[in-house]
Amino acid sequence: MFAFIIPIGVSYILKPPISNESISISPPGSLDCKFHINSGNTYNLEFNFRGDGYTDPVSTNGGVPIPVYLEIYSLTNEKYIFQGELITKGSFGSSQGYAMRNIKSIWLKPGNYKLSMYIVKDVPEFTNFKTHIAMKLSQITYENYYFASIFIPFLLIITDIIFVIFFIIRSVKLKKLIE
Repeated sequence: MFAFIIPIGVSYILKPPISNESISISPPGSLDCKFHINSGNTYNLEFNFRGDGYTDPVSTNGGVPIPVYLEIYSLTNEKYIFQGELITKGSFGSSQGYAMRNIKSIWLKPGNYKLSMYIVKDVPEFTNFKTHIAMKLSQITYENYYFASIFIPFLLIITDIIFVIFFIIRSVKLKKLIE
């Protein structure tokens, strides 16, 4: 029975708190959004870029830097978790016309938060890019939860099968004793 509940709980934890918020790099844009954290973990805040079939400004030679001012405020505890200016460079997971860039990795406890950010100065190399912000569990944490979502239900099903076999054997032995 519990084998079917665990994947639902794990998918609840794995759901990205921020998945597709638009922000302009050129001209400089800003973003304000509220989000909820279900499980205390390390989260990666990242840019997701879609370009006109190329990702050169994102990844070539370490990428064109993007200066960002970022605030993460805990609405639950009424305090800033992070405030400051960051320079983002490089990329990971790039492919034809798509790339990602890490902005900040941060540990967050369960609760409600507000993210505010703005691009400090115009970066014209990103004029033709559609840029979104996402916040996801760190890759290692994600893989651990995903493994748990498969392994634990499997273990529970095996345990249930063993229990049923044990119960049948026990019933057969009792029936023989009564006769």
